[in-house]
Amino acid sequence: MDHKVILMKAQNIPNIYQAIIDDVDDREITFNVSNNGQSSSLLEFGTHTIHHPHVKFTGTIQGKTKRLDTLIEENNISIQHLNFLNFDIQGVELRALKSMEKYLSNVDYIYTEINTDYVYKDCNLVGEIDEYLKKFDFTRVTTKIASNFGWGDAFYIKQ
Repeated sequence: MDHKVILMKAQNIPNIYQAIIDDVDDREITFNVSNNGQSSSLLEFGTHTIHHPHVKFTGTIQGKTKRLDTLIEENNISIQHLNFLNFDIQGVELRALKSMEKYLSNVDYIYTEINTDYVYKDCNLVGEIDEYLKKFDFTRVTTKIASNFGWGDAFYIKQ
């Protein structure tokens, strides 16, 4: 498997794309691969190592980042019926939102992972996401925090 191929259509599955999402295109990065299949991130662990010491980065993938608006446009993805987003991308949710800012007017609902602590180094905290989405008339209506681990999920609705 060529790990340098970051954006590709999944084999035999239409409309599924794979990319390292960020708020800039073509940034050379090291993507950290975790042993639990769910904590892999382009960010390094922060408090994650305290709360989940059994989870480790076991490998890396060198690659280039991709903005969501670029992914949408390069693949001619129809978004006129898009009204819901779901992000769980290990600390870079705000970057993903910013990378598709021009399409946020299509969206009515956002369900996203949030951080109340620096679970990943340099991750965005929930207040930053709240502030950013407020500019697009979104309000956080539900929040569920995972124990005392510094992360959880939030649901936003456009008012």
